[in-house]
Amino acid sequence: MIEQRYLNDAEFAKAYTQTKFNTSPSGPVKIKRELAQLQIAPDLIEDVIAAISHEDQLEKAGKFVNRKQMETNRRSATEVQQRIQQTLMQRGFSFDIISEAILTFWENEDEDVELSACLTQAEKLNRKFSGYAPYERKQRMKMQLRRKGFPYEVIDRALERLAEQES
Repeated sequence: MIEQRYLNDAEFAKAYTQTKFNTSPSGPVKIKRELAQLQIAPDLIEDVIAAISHEDQLEKAGKFVNRKQMETNRRSATEVQQRIQQTLMQRGFSFDIISEAILTFWENEDEDVELSACLTQAEKLNRKFSGYAPYERKQRMKMQLRRKGFPYEVIDRALERLAEQES
C-alpha cells in the first residue's frame, strides 16, 4: 500500500487540511489539534498548517464577522464583538487573526442602530423592574444595559426616549 502511495501521511494531512479549512468553519489551531489526534507527525502538521495563508485565514474570519454583525440590531456592538471573538477562538483562529478581522471587516454602523438596540433592551428591563421605585428602576436598568456593553451616552439617550414614550 505504501508503494502504491495509498498510505502517505503527508498527502493525507495536506488533503485533510485543505478540505477542513475550505468546507468547515475550522481554523488552523483546530485543524492542527485534529491532525494530532489522527497521529500525524508534528513536523508534517506544522508544514501543512503553514500552507494556510494569512490572507485566507483573515478572509474566512472576516466573512464570519460580516455575517454576525447583523446581530447588532438586538445587542450592543461590544457584546457582538465579544461573541465573535469567542466563537472564532473556539473554531481555531488565533487572537491576531481575530483582532485583525474585526478591525478590517467590522463596519461602523450608525449610532441609531445601537440606540435602537439599547432602547429595545431598555423596554424589556423596564417591564422586568416595574415593581421598583422610579429612581431604583432607572439605576438597575443602567447597570444591566452597561453589562450588556452599551456605552453610557447611548444608555442615557435610550432612557430619555423611554421616559418620553411613557409620558
